[in-house]
Amino acid sequence: MLEQEIAALVYFMESLGVKPYFRELPDGFATPSVYFPPPEVDGNQFSISTYENLFTVFIKVFGRTSMESYNLASKIVKSIQSRRKRIPLYDENGKLTGRNFRIIKLNARNIDVGVTQIQISWKTHTAYDEETYTKASRFFYDGLPASQRE
Repeated sequence: MLEQEIAALVYFMESLGVKPYFRELPDGFATPSVYFPPPEVDGNQFSISTYENLFTVFIKVFGRTSMESYNLASKIVKSIQSRRKRIPLYDENGKLTGRNFRIIKLNARNIDVGVTQIQISWKTHTAYDEETYTKASRFFYDGLPASQRE
């Protein structure tokens, strides 16, 4: 299953004219292209009712040369920066939700000939799954309602 934020990044990068890949790269893959590996996830407690996940994805940008991959990665980074690191979210039908998420870490570096890696990190906050309980409507102590006991 694709994380909603990664799907939003794919939509965002497709507008820049790159072909996205999610599985192992096939022989003769297209360039320029972007490979989205599964993200790293680091979970933490955030509050008494929510937990926080820090997602980090190391996207690989491929070009025919190192300069081409770097220029495309730089274009992606600058485009994200120019939007104050906010990426719009889409629903499962590909329609804008009116919400966005914020990138907290963003950098790019060449890692191989024709390959530049972009590191993108963001946080999500999610409510804990709470069990439902039947609440007591009246409480008795020694046979008497607790409110009448004095």
